[in-house]
Amino acid sequence: MPVRDLTGREQAYGVHVEVGLAYEFLITLTAFGLPSEHPTYEVGPDWFETVRKRASKPLLQALDGIGNEAGKVWVNLVGLATTSPATRDVPSFLRRVEALEPLELRLYLLGFHVPHYQQSISRDVLYRAAEGDPVARDHLLEDRSYFGGHAEATLGPLLRLTPEQTRAVAMDGMHRWYEEVFRSREEELEPVLLRDAEAKRTLLATMPPDQVIEAASGVQFVAHPWIRQVYLIPQLTTRPWVWLAEHDDARLYCYPVADESLGAGKSEPPGRLVRLHKALGDEKRLRMLRELATSSATLQELADRFGLPKSTAHHHLAILRSAGLIRVSSDEDHRYSVRRDVIPEMSSLLTAYLGPEEPQRAREA
Repeated sequence: MPVRDLTGREQAYGVHVEVGLAYEFLITLTAFGLPSEHPTYEVGPDWFETVRKRASKPLLQALDGIGNEAGKVWVNLVGLATTSPATRDVPSFLRRVEALEPLELRLYLLGFHVPHYQQSISRDVLYRAAEGDPVARDHLLEDRSYFGGHAEATLGPLLRLTPEQTRAVAMDGMHRWYEEVFRSREEELEPVLLRDAEAKRTLLATMPPDQVIEAASGVQFVAHPWIRQVYLIPQLTTRPWVWLAEHDDARLYCYPVADESLGAGKSEPPGRLVRLHKALGDEKRLRMLRELATSSATLQELADRFGLPKSTAHHHLAILRSAGLIRVSSDEDHRYSVRRDVIPEMSSLLTAYLGPEEPQRAREA
């Protein structure tokens, strides 16, 4: 019998593919501000070391003024870029940031528009901390949920600045990063990002939105009443990572562009095929995969079961997820589970790469 749910439990949300160099610009700043993660990106730690060596002293001083581990600070500006009308190119985005009042920019950087942070911290506390209130500032630094419990390392330098100083340092750092680091890469990056965005828009026309989100990001979408918009934003610099962010009523998925969008030569093995076999070429990851085939688990649960540091377990899971072998839920538990539908794909990928069997060899066999 037909049923209509009038309780309000099912919430409608829109899924949009957003693409632009402004997003990639912010992702590069985010990645640079997370130095412990540099070895896990496909560009490798050498890229970041080269950037640091070539950067001018004023640029490094400006970035250190916000914090040399401030990656999670910069990512809070991605939501600003999506706000209608979206600012997709870097110069327009920088003008948009410059138009903000100093206190408003400081609130963005401190996560005022991130709903998750407000589960344990009120907007009033965030506002007072942005203004410079020392009691509110200490509250932020001591909270175990705010910035993942790493507020001191992430925000220590920023919280010592005034709103006016924050604006001056942030704008100086972003302008210099654009001119010294990012601008020369724009022609290389833009075609790849546009190709991938078009591919995802095609998927949205043929598949349910939640399946497109998972196909793009490897993250199982979990709807929440507050989510009204979902943005899929392709990024290239930090493949194979997915950056999940929040902005008011929106969930943002800065997902790695697909191998097909890179335009690799036909003789090169598909990146997905390489990642699948690399992911399975480690005993610990195979054991983790078998464990997840039995039941889903959190990062902490897997680290405990295998006697691994949490960071090591996270690294193994990231490799499995980037190969498409597992998914992670987007709810607060972040539970990992196996994607069994991907397993038969390994054989077809290898067969396609090897090409059709030659007739002569077939006869000889």
